[in-house]
Amino acid sequence: LTGWENFSVTIVEFRPIEILAERENWYLKRFQPLLNILKESYVTPDSKACKAEVRKNISQSLTGKVLYELTRAKMSASRSGLIILGLVPHCLKQLLMLLLLHKQFLFIMQILEFLFLFLFLFLFLFLFQVLLFSSQHKASSALSISRVTIRKKLNTGIPHNNYLFYSNSL
Repeated sequence: LTGWENFSVTIVEFRPIEILAERENWYLKRFQPLLNILKESYVTPDSKACKAEVRKNISQSLTGKVLYELTRAKMSASRSGLIILGLVPHCLKQLLMLLLLHKQFLFIMQILEFLFLFLFLFLFLFLFQVLLFSSQHKASSALSISRVTIRKKLNTGIPHNNYLFYSNSL
């Protein structure tokens, strides 16, 4: 057997894993600059080090950019944890009014005479008292939910279609 097609060279190198990872990262950064945010050797995208590096890279890329006033307000509200469905807190009242004007809720508003069943809307860890019903029967007919389901979910704190049912106000 002679010739280049039958010739091969295998190099076996015994190195500590840190040196191999450093070399691999150098090649990734040198030849694939678009992938160096998440592609690091032995760093998974779920690790804290990778997330910190991604944040740092994004912050560096945004340095010196001028933001619109609306964008700055959204970022400020986002940092304080006050955005719900893209709305800042002063818009929550309008959100509730829109929910109440929905055609199912218009019928329900006529029923609000006695306070036996409290209905809360559960949105992203916020509770909003939406409706009061005089009976479980009226609540089930207005919301198209069976009375058995309402009985099972009553006072449990487990939402059903983003609704929480309680027999007294929270």
